[in-house]
Amino acid sequence: MCPEVRSFDVNARADAPAASVFKVVTASALVERAGLSSETEQCYRGGTSRITADELQDNPRLDKWCATLGIAMGRSLNTVFARLARKHLTPEDLARAGGSLGFGAPVPFVVPNEAPKISIPDEPLAFARTPAGFWNTTLSPLAAASLAQTVANGGVALKPRIVRAIYRGTELEWKDQRPPRVLRRAIKRETANELSRMMSQTVSKGTARKEFYDQQGHPYLPNVTVAGKTGTLTDHDSGRHYTWFVGFAPAEKPEVALSALVVNTPAWRIKAPLLARQVLRSYFVGNAKR
Repeated sequence: MCPEVRSFDVNARADAPAASVFKVVTASALVERAGLSSETEQCYRGGTSRITADELQDNPRLDKWCATLGIAMGRSLNTVFARLARKHLTPEDLARAGGSLGFGAPVPFVVPNEAPKISIPDEPLAFARTPAGFWNTTLSPLAAASLAQTVANGGVALKPRIVRAIYRGTELEWKDQRPPRVLRRAIKRETANELSRMMSQTVSKGTARKEFYDQQGHPYLPNVTVAGKTGTLTDHDSGRHYTWFVGFAPAEKPEVALSALVVNTPAWRIKAPLLARQVLRSYFVGNAKR
C-alpha cells in the first residue's frame, strides 16, 4: 500500500531555511539596539561559504577588505554581519528582533500557516553564524512577504488580505473599502529607512544586480528602484538548493512587497531573484495599463 500523500500550500510552510534573508533581522537589531547605521564600517576576511572562529577576530594584518553595513547587506558579506553581531548583540537581542519581525509566530491571516522558527544558540561561534544566515532560522514565503511589507511600510506590520480589488480588463469591478489593519509597530521608522537604504544596494550593486540589470548596465525595470535581500543555502542531506528574494518597489515610495522562494536540486535552473524580477515586471506593466 502506498503511503498517503497530503497536499499542502508551500507558501504557508516554514520549513525553508531563512538563509541570508535573516540578515535583515540582524541589521534591524544592529541599527535599533546598537545604534549602528548603513554607513558603519567593518573590516573582514573570509566567510564566503562558512565562518570559522579565527575569521571573527579583528586583525588589521589579515583583514584585506572593509565594507559598510549597507554594502555588506547588498553583497551579503557573512563575516561582516557575524563580527558586528558578536560585538554589539546578545542572543536575546537577536531573538527579540526576530520576534518583532515575525519569527516565532504565524502570520495573522485567513489561511493557516506555520510559524517561522528561530533558535539563537549561546555558543559564541554558533551564535555568530546565525545572524549571518547560517541555519537556526526558517521562513515561509508568506512570512517573508510580510517581513518585506513591514520594512516597506516604515516599520509597521499590517494584516495581509487575500484580495484587495478585482478588475475585468482595465475596469474595476470590486474593491475592499476597509482600511489596512495595523498589527504592530515592529521597528522604528528610522530603522526601516536604514534597512531600505541597505536593501537597495542588493539590487543596484550587490547579489541581485545581474538579474535586474543587463550587461550594459541598463535596468530591466526602467524607472523602478527595487530594494531587496537575497538568500542562498544548500541542504546537502536533502539535496535541496534554496534561493530567496525578499523585497519591495519602488524603494523610495513602495507600492508592492513580495517574496520569491525557489527550491532546486544543486543543479539549479532558475533562481529567486529572476523570478522576483518577472513578478515585479508583470505588476508594473499591469498597473501601467490601468
